[in-house]
Amino acid sequence: MSFAAHLSSHVTYVMGAIVAFMIVGTSVVFGIYLTNKERHRDMVVRTLSWYPVSLFFMGGMSVNRLFFTVTFIWVSARALDELVRASQSEYGLAKNALLLGVIATTAHYIIMMTCSWQLTMLVLPIVATCMIPASVLLTTGADRFIERASVMAFWVMLGGWSLGMIPLVAWLDIGIGEHGWVGLLMYLLAVTQLNDLFQYVWGKILGKRRFAPNISPKKTWGGVIGGGVTMTTIGCFLGGYITDFGHLLGFIIAVFLCAGGVLGDLVLSAIKRQLGVKDFRSLLPGFGGLLDRLDSMVLNGPAFVAILIIFYTQTT
Repeated sequence: MSFAAHLSSHVTYVMGAIVAFMIVGTSVVFGIYLTNKERHRDMVVRTLSWYPVSLFFMGGMSVNRLFFTVTFIWVSARALDELVRASQSEYGLAKNALLLGVIATTAHYIIMMTCSWQLTMLVLPIVATCMIPASVLLTTGADRFIERASVMAFWVMLGGWSLGMIPLVAWLDIGIGEHGWVGLLMYLLAVTQLNDLFQYVWGKILGKRRFAPNISPKKTWGGVIGGGVTMTTIGCFLGGYITDFGHLLGFIIAVFLCAGGVLGDLVLSAIKRQLGVKDFRSLLPGFGGLLDRLDSMVLNGPAFVAILIIFYTQTT
C-alpha cells in the first residue's frame, strides 16, 4: 500500500484543513506578537507547540497502523521517563523500576499488534500489578514501599496503558466504517487537541473567572465553555463526515471528549503541583515535555476506546 492510500477523501480534507488552520492561525499570532513581543511571547510558544503533536499524529496515521503504533512505544517510554524523573526527588523511584515499566508497556504494544484487542486491554494492568511492586521492592527496599509501588504503578497506567489506548483504535476488529481507523483517530485528535487550543483562545478573549485556581491558575470558565461550545459544534460536523457516528452522536461524544480533555489537563496539572515542577521535561525549548502536550489525551484515550466498543458492538 502506498503512502496515505488508505485515507478516505474526507479524512484527507480534514487533515488539510487542520494544516491550513494552523498556518493561518500562526500568521495571525505572529502579527499580534509583533505589536507587543514581551506581552504575547507566551501566545507564540503555545501556538507553535501544537505543530509537533498534530504533525506527529497525522504523519504516523498517513503511513500505516503498524508505523503509527510503533511510534507510540516511544511515546509511552518517554511519558514514563518524564513521570519518573519528575518524581525522583519526591519518591526516590529507581531507574530499574522505570526499565520494567517500559518492558511492561512494550509487551502491551506487541500484544496489541499480534493478538486480540480484548487481551490488550487486560495485559498491562495485570503485568504492572505483578512487576511493579516486585521491581520497587528489589531496587529501593522496603522503605516507603507501599507509597513508591503505588506511584510507579500509577505512572505505568497513566503513561503506558492510557496513552496506549490511542493506537489501539487502529487494531479494533469491530467494523469501523468507510473512513476506517484514521477517521476515528482524526476525530479524537481534532476534538481533543483543538478543544485545548480554543480554550486558550477563548480564555484570552473572555477569561476572567478562574476555573480551578488551586490546580491550573490560567484555566478560566470563559476558556472552558468557549472551547467546549466551539469543539462540540465542530465535533457534530466531524461525527457525520469522517466517522459513522452521525452528527447527533458526534456532538454527544464531543461533549464527553471536551470534558475528558479538561479533566486530563487538571489531573496532570495536579501531579505537577504535587511534584513541585512547572513542566515534566523540556522536549523542545519552551514547549515543556511530551505529557505537557498530551495531557488532554491521557484520559480520552481509554474513554474513546470504550465508546467505540459500545457503539460498534450495539450497531453490528
